[in-house]
Order: sequence, then C-alpha cells, then structure tokens
Amino acid sequence: MPHSFRLADEEVAKKLHSLLKALASSKRIMIIGLLSEEDYPRSSLDDYIMTSEATLHEHLDKLIAANLIKPYTGSDGKRYYRLTELGRKIHKLLREIYIAISTKPEKTH
Repeated sequence: MPHSFRLADEEVAKKLHSLLKALASSKRIMIIGLLSEEDYPRSSLDDYIMTSEATLHEHLDKLIAANLIKPYTGSDGKRYYRLTELGRKIHKLLREIYIAISTKPEKTH
C-alpha cells in the first residue's frame, strides 16, 4: 500500500467509511476494548456487553467482516474471540481519539 493517498479519493473514502461503519456502535467499541485486554469466550462477552444473544452475534459478525476480530476454538471447546493486528491498531487509535476529545481545549485570548 502506498503511503501517499488522498482522503478525497473516492476509493479511499469508501474503504474508510466501511471501517467506520463497523465501529459505529458503542457495543462494538466495548468489544474491541475488552478484547484488547485478553481473548474472551462468547459467553463472557454476553456478561459484559449486556445485549441479546442475537444482537451480540450481529456485533461480532460486523467486527469479523471488518477484520477487526477473529474467532477461534479454545482448548476447552468454547468459541473465543481475539483482536486481529488491524483490531489492535484501531484500539490504539480509539484510545488516542478519546484522549484528544476528552482534553479541554486551551483558552485563546
């Protein structure tokens, strides 16, 4: 991937829009946050996310489709989820964005 690109290019904008749509849910951001700490089985995600099983499944599917998380079967036979490399990078960016929007702007004279 070339390092020079323009956000104004339609192809670039569409690719970013697709990723941002996958992040356009507080529950999906919470899932990314949890998975940044450790891999979780689906049953534990149910406990933290506090949504219906069907809705959690939709959130997980959207994150998988965006290549932000991936499932695997643990040695206990349970289905676990972990962040992908892209998911780890996005987590780091989300933390930086949160810090930026939480910082009070300097007063100008």
